Amino acid sequence: MRPLLLLFCIACFSAPLFAQTLTGPDECIDAFLLEDVSNYCSGPEAFTSNNATQSLPNYPTCVPNGQENNDVWFQFVAQATDVAISVTGRIANLPGGSLFSPQFVLYGGDCDNLTPLGCVSDNNNSNKVNGIFDGLEVGQTYYISVGARLGRDGSFELCVRNFNAALDPRGDCPTGVILCDKNSFVVPSLVGNGLIPNEIGDIPCNTSNCVTTEDNSSWYRWTCDQPGSLTFVLTPLDASDDLDFVLYELPDGIDDCGNKEYITCMTSGENVGDDFEQWFPCTGRTGLSEADSDNFELCGCADGDNNF
Repeated sequence: MRPLLLLFCIACFSAPLFAQTLTGPDECIDAFLLEDVSNYCSGPEAFTSNNATQSLPNYPTCVPNGQENNDVWFQFVAQATDVAISVTGRIANLPGGSLFSPQFVLYGGDCDNLTPLGCVSDNNNSNKVNGIFDGLEVGQTYYISVGARLGRDGSFELCVRNFNAALDPRGDCPTGVILCDKNSFVVPSLVGNGLIPNEIGDIPCNTSNCVTTEDNSSWYRWTCDQPGSLTFVLTPLDASDDLDFVLYELPDGIDDCGNKEYITCMTSGENVGDDFEQWFPCTGRTGLSEADSDNFELCGCADGDNNF
C-alpha cells in the first residue's frame, strides 16, 4: 500500500445541460425536486424566474426590505449534514444565465411553516451568490427559494452539493488531513499557509520568471488500498477562482513528510497583465484526468492549457 499526499492551494484571482430552460415553480408547494444533490449542478440557463411572483410577505433580513423578490422554488431530501448552494446569473466569461443580483433562502420545515436556515443576497453586483450551511437532518426535506434584488428575473444556474463536513483544512504536511474514503467533500475556504514555510520545494512547475509558493493552502494524505490509476477533480465554489495543486508520494509512510517525492503539479492560472478573457480556461475545475495527456502545467495560461 502506498501513502500519497495532495496539497492544493487557491490563488484569489482566478454538467450536463438541460435540453431547455425550465421555468421554476412559483410557489413552495410546487417546488422542483432535486433528486440527487450529492453533487448537483444544473448547467447554465437551466432555470428561469421569468413571470415569477413574490411568494411570501416577509423574508429573512438579507433580502432587502421594500424590494420585490420574484422567486422560484426547489426542494431536496438531505442525505448528509451540510449543503453548499450557489446561484450564478450574468457574469463575464462563465455565465450561468441572464439573472442580475440573485439571492436565495434555504428553509426547513414545510410550506405552511417555513423556517429560514440561511440566506445570501448579491450586495456587490457580482451576479452570483453561494453559501455553505450545516445542521441538516438526514432524511428531512429542505426548500430553496431563488429570486433577485429589485424584483429582477432571468435565467440562472443552480448548484447544490449535500455533504458531510470534512476536517478543517491543515496548512502543514505533518498535520495534514487524513482521508479515509473516496467520498467528495466541501472546503468552505483556504486561509493561511501553516507553520512550516513553503513545504512544496522546487517543483518542475517553476520557471525562471514564475516560482510557485504556498498561498492559502491545505494538505491531504491517504493510503492507497488497491494499485491502479488515480484521478480527482477540485471544483472551486466560485467558478472563476484559480486552484493549483502538487501531488507527492510518501515512501516512508503517511506520517513521514520529510522524504516526500514529487509526482506532478498543476499551477496554470493568471497571465499577469492580460485580460481575464485570455486566461479564464486556466481557472475553475482542475485535477487529474485519464483523458488528458499533460504531465504538468506551468504558471500562466499557455496555448493548450486546460487546468488538467
